[in-house]
Amino acid sequence: MLVVKYFRAICDDARMRSFIGHNEKLPLERGPWYANSYMQLLKIHRCVKRLDFLRKNGSLYHGRPRKKFEHILVAPKDIDYQAQMTSKKLESYILEKDAVPFEALNELLPGRASTVFFIDCQLATQIALYATIRTVFGKARFDDFFSRGKNPLRLDYNLEETPLKHFLKQRVNSETPISGKLCHYKNIPVMD
Repeated sequence: MLVVKYFRAICDDARMRSFIGHNEKLPLERGPWYANSYMQLLKIHRCVKRLDFLRKNGSLYHGRPRKKFEHILVAPKDIDYQAQMTSKKLESYILEKDAVPFEALNELLPGRASTVFFIDCQLATQIALYATIRTVFGKARFDDFFSRGKNPLRLDYNLEETPLKHFLKQRVNSETPISGKLCHYKNIPVMD
C-alpha cells in the first residue's frame, strides 16, 4: 500500500538521521525530527545556542513549522492548556498564502527537506496520506485541490480540521475513537 510505503520512508529517514546524529552533527541541519530526539542530540553535540533558541520560541513544545507552512494560531476563546504559552496550536501547520501545495509537500518528504522541522507519528501519517493523494492526483489536480483558497494543505491533530477528512472513512471498533483523531493503539482491540 502506498501510504505505508511513504510512512515507512519518513520513519526510516528520521531513525537513520538520529542514529548518524549520535556521531556527526550534519544530520541535525535538516529533515523531520521528533522534538525530544533532536533536543537530546543537540545536548550531545553541545549546540547550546540552537537549543536555547528552540526553547525560547516554544519550538520544542509547539513544533517548528516547515518552510512554506505557518503555525495555526488559536483564538483566545479556544486556548487550552497546550496553547497557553504561545497561543499556537500544538504541532499544527497550514500552507502559507503564496506557497504551492506540491512544492510544500516536497519539503516534508525524506531527503528533500532543506531545514529542520518537528513531527510526531500523527503528522508523519498525515504527510504519508498527502503524499499518496499527490501520487494519485498528479501535480495540477493536487495543487488545485489543496491550494490556500480552497482546502489548504494542513497538518493538524484533528483530522476533521484538515482536507484529509474528504478522503478518509472513520472506522469504529468496539471502543469508539475520539471524533477526528487518528486511531492509536489503545483503540485497536488486538492491542488491548
